Amino acid sequence: MYINFSRVVVSVDGRGAEIFVPNLVKGCEDLSGYKKFEEFVSIITEECIVDADITIYGCDTEKAEIDGFASLLIRLARDYRFILQYCDELSHTGFKFAWSPSLQSGVDL
Repeated sequence: MYINFSRVVVSVDGRGAEIFVPNLVKGCEDLSGYKKFEEFVSIITEECIVDADITIYGCDTEKAEIDGFASLLIRLARDYRFILQYCDELSHTGFKFAWSPSLQSGVDL
């Protein structure tokens, strides 16, 4: 079994949120639709910093199957060291974006 996923940390002014996403994150549009991300950015108006570790669990490099990803999230919740012991980081990406209500609604003002 194999699972590609991104461990994403979104932060602004000392506040942050950690999000596990069953795909590769290269920009803020890749996080759109994830509840934890949208809840976090709904309360801010400042520039966000995003750090994403693109990680693999298993032996192949295809996209995650949703059942396998759900199982992985349970393991991560039980033991935070699981990711360090059983997963390999493939790459790291970081970016910033200025958040605004127009981004949340999908309207380009």
